[in-house]
Amino acid sequence: MNRRCKPNIYGSGEEVMDTLSVMDIEHKTFSKQLRGYSKLEVDQFLGQVANDWERLQKELKQLRDQLDDQSQTITKLQMREKTLNETLVTAQKMTEEINKSARRESDVIIGQAELQAEKILSQAHQRLTQVIDRINQIKSQQAEFEGALKGMIETHLRLLSQEKEDANDVYVEDLKIFPKASTSKSS
Repeated sequence: MNRRCKPNIYGSGEEVMDTLSVMDIEHKTFSKQLRGYSKLEVDQFLGQVANDWERLQKELKQLRDQLDDQSQTITKLQMREKTLNETLVTAQKMTEEINKSARRESDVIIGQAELQAEKILSQAHQRLTQVIDRINQIKSQQAEFEGALKGMIETHLRLLSQEKEDANDVYVEDLKIFPKASTSKSS
């Protein structure tokens, strides 16, 4: 019997015969020879081989179908994994961008707040300087006013004192005139 062999597509390194069909086995005829095998035993054996071969072909088909299903499942899972990885990378990039943007925005806000704080401090210092200048001006005016008032009071006191002296002098003068009259009256 001439057997043709081909490489095993399942990677075991073994070679397998060309696929036989159940029909090939069932209809296989052998040449008759004088002292050959029992026809009944050969037919029974070929029937059993055909049944086993049919069962093995069905199992092989099921295994190939399972392999195809699993290959498709693996392909789908690989595609999902790739999509998830791409989504994860995109999410990480977006997170980094959001963080960078938030940092930039917070830096701008902090910068603006610092400028505003410096402006407020500058205005407060200017206002404080103005208030201190005004207080010093008022103190100076108060000192001038107190000095002027003191000068006026001293002037008025001198005038009063002078008038009192003048009045006393007039009174004394008047008394000098009157005492003679008063002494002359009493005599």
